[in-house]
Parts: sequence; C-alpha cells; structure tokens
Amino acid sequence: MKIIGDLIDEKARNKAEIDGLRRQLKPLEEEARDLDEQIKEVLLAGGQTRAGNATANVSISESKVPQLTDKQAFLQWLRTTDVSDDIVCALFLTKTIKTDTYREAIQANIEISGVETFVSQRVNLSRKAAN
Repeated sequence: MKIIGDLIDEKARNKAEIDGLRRQLKPLEEEARDLDEQIKEVLLAGGQTRAGNATANVSISESKVPQLTDKQAFLQWLRTTDVSDDIVCALFLTKTIKTDTYREAIQANIEISGVETFVSQRVNLSRKAAN
C-alpha cells in the first residue's frame, strides 16, 4: 500500500496534467463552435440541412428548449393555471424549466406565460469509414 504523501503527490501531478489538457482543449472547443456556426451558415444559406464529402457527413438537428423571458409572468401562470399538478410541479420545482416537461406542455398546446421557445441547432458529424 502506498503512503499518503505519495498518493497526494500523484493526485497533484494528475490534477496538473488534467488542468494542462483543459487549457489545450479550450481553443479547440472554440474552434469547433466556430466551425459549427460556419457549417450552419453555409448549409442554411443553400437551403440544406445535411452535406457530406469523402471524409464525413454533417447534418443540422434542431431542438426546442424553453427560455424564461419574464419570471413574474411565468410565476403568475403557475399560480393560475388549470394544467395538471404534475406538469406544474415538474416546471416549478427546479431552478430551470425542464425541457422534457416543457416539450410535453407545448405539444399539448399549453401556452406558458413568460416563456419563449428557443430553437437550439446543433451540427452533427459522422465520420466515414476509411477504405
């Protein structure tokens, strides 16, 4: 069994390596976000949602998520709504509006005051197998 001092040294070394990798990862993640935006812009300008080449395929997927725009209006809606208690509790008992519950509510044509639908777009990449 290792002694605690050695384990602490290993943990500190491990943390330093992780921190170093995170610093390297940050600019790559920023580049990936920028490339996603450029891909979305080019595809949507051409009226497309997917494209591919010999290396990979890309596609744009959309997801509707709630965006709280007026907290007071939303709280008033919660107090006065006739929507089932399950939906109200699921929406209210978290710090944010739960996306799944929100989708259920809008699918049931329930208007929720103080909340707008934000359409989140994501670029998906699938690599092609090397020949």
